[in-house]
Amino acid sequence: MAFGVIEYNQAGLIKCEVCGGFFKRPATHARQKHNTSALEYKKMFGLALYSGICSDESRALSRAKFVDNNQVVNGAGTRFKKGFKKRFKGRTREKLSEQTKLRLIKQFKK
Repeated sequence: MAFGVIEYNQAGLIKCEVCGGFFKRPATHARQKHNTSALEYKKMFGLALYSGICSDESRALSRAKFVDNNQVVNGAGTRFKKGFKKRFKGRTREKLSEQTKLRLIKQFKK
């Protein structure tokens, strides 16, 4: 291995530089099997400290599971809706609690 270079096999798996095995996520393997943190593993072999080490397949699965799902599905309720401002009038006096009314009166008297 050249220092700081990630080696792949034909299946797209990444080589663990400690034991020579090939894994989808070698930093996770190093933590579980070799009792080495991901940061220590990266420092030992001259890899980029603040970027992940995982196979393309694993990266695509993670992206599909977390990023795309969170943005597309879970983010649907927070997107701008055309004409929303016209429908939403905010809180009216009837919807304010007595405590809030008193606080606002006191605030505007200053």
